[in-house]
Amino acid sequence: RKNDDAKTSNELSVKENLVIGVSSALIAATLTHPADVVKTRLMTQAASKAVPYKSTMDCVATMWKTEGIKAFYSGFVQRSMYMGPLWSIQFA
Repeated sequence: RKNDDAKTSNELSVKENLVIGVSSALIAATLTHPADVVKTRLMTQAASKAVPYKSTMDCVATMWKTEGIKAFYSGFVQRSMYMGPLWSIQFA
């Protein structure tokens, strides 16, 4: 007898896949966003009038001292707004 009941099936529902996709995107963004911010600052420092960073560690230390932890997550909300739906669709 064929059992189509979702609770006994090994397959995830679309809703479960969407939740997993959004969750994985938020976890990934939380872990990688600080590195992306540092990378972006290093890449764009030539176009800026600010004093250039000497190295990656100098960039991290300067950001930490002058701006605090919030600087490492600037733009996080915007990134999450597109990554969440993107990854939920990827998993669904």
